[in-house]
Amino acid sequence: MQTEVAARAGHARPTVAPPEAVQPIVPVEVPKAELEQMLAGAGLQWVETVARPEAEQMTEVPAPRVPRVRRPRSVAASEPLQQVETRLDEEG
Repeated sequence: MQTEVAARAGHARPTVAPPEAVQPIVPVEVPKAELEQMLAGAGLQWVETVARPEAEQMTEVPAPRVPRVRRPRSVAASEPLQQVETRLDEEG
């Protein structure tokens, strides 16, 4: 229905340009000595972590999950219920 309305009004659909080729991302190499010197000048210390390969990470087996132990169900009373008044009378 919208295309009929657009055709009657004389509006043409906008054309979309094809997407440009995406350039691969190349990491920038920064000299470590330069960074350490800059941080030492600011009174900071360089802390570096070593990334492990994914294959090594996958070999680690997670600890087995310990299931929760449920308490036994409480037994409902089989005696008849009794109504108790909790409001004080104004007269008495």
